[in-house]
Amino acid sequence: MSAIRARQFRLAVERQDCAAIAQSFTDGFVLLSPASSRPFKGRTLGSSLVHAARSVLEGFRYTDLLETEHCAVLVFAAHIGARRTFATALHESGHKLPSSPVT
Repeated sequence: MSAIRARQFRLAVERQDCAAIAQSFTDGFVLLSPASSRPFKGRTLGSSLVHAARSVLEGFRYTDLLETEHCAVLVFAAHIGARRTFATALHESGHKLPSSPVT
């Protein structure tokens, strides 16, 4: 997902615009999660996952958008019950990123 699409996605999530959220994903959308051993694939599943996360994450808000030529990272904060959490979502433009870790 390009930085422009990441910004559009952010606005759609903040407005809770279901149609715009679904449109921000391509049919080739893939979500890799540390909570699952298999990837989540497809526009419909991507949109459903966003809605499910929003129903669990209280006080959800984006705090930062970090951009490079090939990707954008959305940083967000939320609460799950009394616990405060922060996380990131990486949106790639389709360009293959290096597989080595950043140091």
